Amino acid sequence: MAGAFLWDDKVVKAASLTAVVGTPVASMPLSNLLDPQPRLRARLLGSAAGVLVDFGADTAIEAAALISTTLPSDATVRWRIGPAEALVEATPLFDLRFDTGSITPPPGYTFRRASTGWCFDATGALVAVAIDTPRYDHDPITLASLGLLMEEARTNSIRNPRFEGAAAGTPGTAPTYMSGLNGSGLTGSIVGTGTTAGVPYIDVRLQGTASSIGATMNFETSSGIAAAQGQAWSLSAFVAVVGGSLANISSTILATNEYTGALAYVGSSIVSGALGVDSLLRRFMVTGTVAGATVASIMPYLKLNFASGATIDVTLRVGLPQMELGAFATSPIMPSVGAPAATTRAVDQQWIAGMAIDGAAGMSVLVDFTGSTGGVGVIVPWSFTPATTAFSDSVYLTQSGVFANIGVTLLDSIHGNYSAPPSLSATEGVANRAVATFGPSGITLTCNAATPVTRSPVPTFAGILTAMGLGGGSWGGAPGTASGRSTIRRIAFYARQLTTGQAKALASTGSSLDATVLTHDSGILAAATSDAANGNIVLLRSSAATGRYIQIDVAAPSASIIDLGRLVAGPLWRVSRAMAYGVTEGRLMLDRRDRNPLTGAEFPVPALANPRIARFSLPLLTNTEIRAQHRTMVASLGAGGDALWIPDTGLTLSELNLRCLWGAIAASGDEAAAVRDHPATSSRSFRIVERL
Repeated sequence: MAGAFLWDDKVVKAASLTAVVGTPVASMPLSNLLDPQPRLRARLLGSAAGVLVDFGADTAIEAAALISTTLPSDATVRWRIGPAEALVEATPLFDLRFDTGSITPPPGYTFRRASTGWCFDATGALVAVAIDTPRYDHDPITLASLGLLMEEARTNSIRNPRFEGAAAGTPGTAPTYMSGLNGSGLTGSIVGTGTTAGVPYIDVRLQGTASSIGATMNFETSSGIAAAQGQAWSLSAFVAVVGGSLANISSTILATNEYTGALAYVGSSIVSGALGVDSLLRRFMVTGTVAGATVASIMPYLKLNFASGATIDVTLRVGLPQMELGAFATSPIMPSVGAPAATTRAVDQQWIAGMAIDGAAGMSVLVDFTGSTGGVGVIVPWSFTPATTAFSDSVYLTQSGVFANIGVTLLDSIHGNYSAPPSLSATEGVANRAVATFGPSGITLTCNAATPVTRSPVPTFAGILTAMGLGGGSWGGAPGTASGRSTIRRIAFYARQLTTGQAKALASTGSSLDATVLTHDSGILAAATSDAANGNIVLLRSSAATGRYIQIDVAAPSASIIDLGRLVAGPLWRVSRAMAYGVTEGRLMLDRRDRNPLTGAEFPVPALANPRIARFSLPLLTNTEIRAQHRTMVASLGAGGDALWIPDTGLTLSELNLRCLWGAIAASGDEAAAVRDHPATSSRSFRIVERL
């Protein structure tokens, strides 16, 4: 193939350069990438570096090059061209990363909870969190951050989850309102009580030869918890084996007995499956609905099932039992020490006041959360209302347990409710990253990797939106009031309508960068550079790609710093004919070899580098080339400017790096002129010495 020149460098004329990967060093700033001297390098700390160039307007690019780098042989490179949507992260008005364990509250932020709450900290310990303080929850087993915990109000109807009043012995003294672990023919003992990782527990032992088929530990009296037919209840407790074994025990379950007002046994409609109890203290849960028409109270308990005649010897650690009215379990709730009683945790509320957003002009929101209502309710991870905070004038992002979907609701008492709000299938209890956009393009909703759903009518709102609920809705009162149970990892709000592609990318990856609108993406390539190539990387396209931005990323696992000399990019002058035979390529030897005239001894003085050099002729240049590209190139660069000479655009990347030269196309005093060999063609000879 014919060769080419990259002489019209667009990077040096660009509006801005930004390091998007790696940390620039102040003494070797990014602006050095524009300096004519390649050895005056920019330095970025780390094993990867990325530079984003904003040309200020759409620009045609056919080639890019990094000149004089320190990249090692294991380096990789990737270059991309495209619009802002593809290469510039959308800037949110705020981005609250609850999964980091703390946030910087934006102006107008308020969090409320009128009681102490509980959650697991980063060490896996259950900790009390003060009134009006957010709870950043963690998985107590894996210690993974779960995000901000938002829950509706709940009451633990088990009065003594701390096992107060218990005394060790055989059988010992049972905790107040409770029983020990008892079974016919077996000896039950209370080994002791304590607290581990913030969880209060009791250790109970059961041993002997059974004369019945089960043993139970009651967490309450038969009349202690009022209940009625049709109510959904959730029972939970921590359980572990701390002595003996579960040998000959067929299952361990959580269950409830139901009683009439006269304390006559009705049945057991809430019964768990076999718990996976082992040596690790973990929380088990069961949810069910009271079935008996005459039920007035329920009694929760732990039960071991086994055959009559079985030999049993096991010590169980049982921690913090909880019985709560609701179709799903929430975080542990405990009374104050020394005051056993049914205890209520107040609802969580979180909102931002004093905003002023015209939703019809454009806005977008991302909410990354996991929520549950037990399949019977609605979670509102985000809401926005005008100054009245009226339910009838609000916009909501919701997850419905009943309909198993995520949707957008837009209520407007002035113009009428939005007629066709979008929704998508979604499952409770799993991570959902939902994005909704509003504005002139209508409403778009997407979640995780789902195809976005767009409703095209321009939405209307009852007024300027001022109060934003974070993790809850506005039911005619304070915004941000939690329903159900959710952990919120991130909420980001954008004061403009993102494109559908940006919304899809944001929901899929957490980043708004929309790769589908890139006009060029090389993918990750082996950089194939070396000291012999001066660390150069020459990147070519077969034709021009147009975009406002170009981003070049390099990575070198063996490096801790990356130095880059010049960054150039632009269109190519692809000459119409190949070079004439007789091209010379080699190195200009700057080494010295002095000789003593008396003794004849030689004293070599090696140069720091011997630059590459090339001499060649371009025959049969057309009149158009001479009058356009060549004339403009010579006038623009003179002897002071540099260009990238590409001997053959069909070379491999390794050969391009070794043979392409960055240097002057003319020397001082040269006659940089073409020879008219024919009425229709001309020729031009070049001598290019690499600029180091």
